[in-house]
Amino acid sequence: MKIKLHIIELIYKMKINKQLEIGDILYSSWGYDQINIDFYKVKRFAGKTMIELVPIESQLTDKQDSSYQDMVVPYPAKEGKPFRRKLQGDYVNLNSYSGARFWDGKPLAQTNSYYGH
Repeated sequence: MKIKLHIIELIYKMKINKQLEIGDILYSSWGYDQINIDFYKVKRFAGKTMIELVPIESQLTDKQDSSYQDMVVPYPAKEGKPFRRKLQGDYVNLNSYSGARFWDGKPLAQTNSYYGH
């Protein structure tokens, strides 16, 4: 039983600690009394520890869980200004209140614009 549990933990860690690649999408979830979701695309790597990202827009999905939140996905057709940050494994510290992680392809929930944006 211990071996089976250990294998499951290793598989989970491999998925979480995915090596980022150019074109991967990262997301940041932040906010105090509301949840904001921002998306970023990996443009290039600068050395072993620096990464260049560009902010990308999000769009609402057709499926909404409730009237209090919107389900969003990235919309990479429009990119913002590139910027560099230090890469810490699969995590990028963006600023004092948020960081970005690999997006798994599932829609993310953010506070509906009528309730706080």
